Amino acid sequence: MMCANVGGLLLARAGRRERDTAVRVALGASRTRLLRHALLESMTLGLLGAGGGILLAFLGAPFFARLLPLGTHANTISLVPNLTIALVAFALALILSVVFGAVPAWLTSRAMPQHALRRGASTSRSSRLSRVLLSLQTALTLVLLVEAGLMLRTFSALRHTDPGFDVDHLISFALNPGVTGPGRHSPPDLAEELLQRVQQLPGVRSAGFASAPVMNRIGLKTSVALPGQPFKASAFLNTSLNWVATSFFDTMSMPLLEGRNFTPADAEAKSPAPLPVVANEAFAHTFFAGQDPIGRTFGAGSPGEAAIGDHRIIGVVGDSKYRSLREPLLPIFYAPMQLHGEDQQYLQLYVRTQGAPEAIITAVRNTLAQLDPGLPFSEVITMQQKVSESLWQERMLAVLAAIFSIVSILMATTGLYGLLAYDAAQRTREFGIRIAVGAQRRSIASLLLRDLVRIVLPGAAAGVLFSILFSRLVASALYGVRPTDPLSFGAALIAIGIVTAAAGSPPVWRAVQIDPATILRDE
Repeated sequence: MMCANVGGLLLARAGRRERDTAVRVALGASRTRLLRHALLESMTLGLLGAGGGILLAFLGAPFFARLLPLGTHANTISLVPNLTIALVAFALALILSVVFGAVPAWLTSRAMPQHALRRGASTSRSSRLSRVLLSLQTALTLVLLVEAGLMLRTFSALRHTDPGFDVDHLISFALNPGVTGPGRHSPPDLAEELLQRVQQLPGVRSAGFASAPVMNRIGLKTSVALPGQPFKASAFLNTSLNWVATSFFDTMSMPLLEGRNFTPADAEAKSPAPLPVVANEAFAHTFFAGQDPIGRTFGAGSPGEAAIGDHRIIGVVGDSKYRSLREPLLPIFYAPMQLHGEDQQYLQLYVRTQGAPEAIITAVRNTLAQLDPGLPFSEVITMQQKVSESLWQERMLAVLAAIFSIVSILMATTGLYGLLAYDAAQRTREFGIRIAVGAQRRSIASLLLRDLVRIVLPGAAAGVLFSILFSRLVASALYGVRPTDPLSFGAALIAIGIVTAAAGSPPVWRAVQIDPATILRDE
């Protein structure tokens, strides 16, 4: 479509240079030479465009790399074009330049000197096919603009979503005590000792462990039912869970709404006594709607079994996101974590600081090295970075949609401009005669604008219909915005209006500036 637009621009330029070409032919220039000159011009434009595109690809690679999460682009994805891609791009540019520049070149070489010099030839219009293609291009541009608006609105909604805990001044450290190499084991009291020492570091407000990280797109799940009720297959894995230390809720700034927090004695609770747990609001509303959940019991198990009351709720905390910001507020219960033992395979240490969280990274690492020199942290990241990285797919979609929309706008603008400029150049004699016999210049402008509206209006209408259909297909990728979001559709239609005005203004201005005396003298 872009090549067709460039061909249209070359055609419009050929129309404006018709008289100059006729003079060249009258002075003895061969048609072969004119054809070769026009093709060389289109090939030069194509190669310059390909070179500029390759340069932008190299310059833009670091920008797109920053949109990917840490550790992904460096290992699995290369965004920098290689020599093969560059050569293929140049070859395609050369071929397409010849193909789409052939028609303007051929028309230029077929110029009739006697007609062009006296400007007595009848006016012509652009083909119906080109107008239909531009209407389809307008529809495609509107679809891309609407989808870009929806993606940007989705990304904005996710960025402003409250995760249920305070991400400021919070940093996480991933630890794998069970992976220390053959023949080695971390001390059984490593986690407990590390937590105590970290809490005493200068600048640390609180610290707490969890068995599963938050905002990591993964988490623990189980099936929950009330005592005596069977675990239904339809409710399989209906609840999330996490094993946490007593200081976890304070560190994450998750408010305790009812009951109490864990105590060290809760982590030492033995069977057959029910395991004390803390549930979130969604859990209480799902299983104990309208009732006081404190002291109530439930069971966790597999389908086909009957639940027994082996879990007892001692507190209720506020709802929070677990795996991602996109995830709805699901039922979650938290169990007390034992901080000593040799069976710990994975721990997530969360540290809340008084100042910048990056400032305590070295101190926490040194503390771990003092306890176990051979055990490093597998990941260190602030929660602001973690939340931002969890949105990398949405950010990538929004950026790509915006880039494609900008390219589509440029294509639509050049296409509409090329067609209108060609029509205006072909109708110069007609407009001059109209002005000479008393037509107002605004009526000349309205003639061209009506032609432009006849192209844009059907395309915009088709674009709205296509956008509604396509938006419903991508509804699963949206968040906090409806597929028929009026703001996205309205902004897209306004952009199409701006494109129409930008494309139509130069040809219309040149048409209304025609001097009828010059046209009649040429006649």
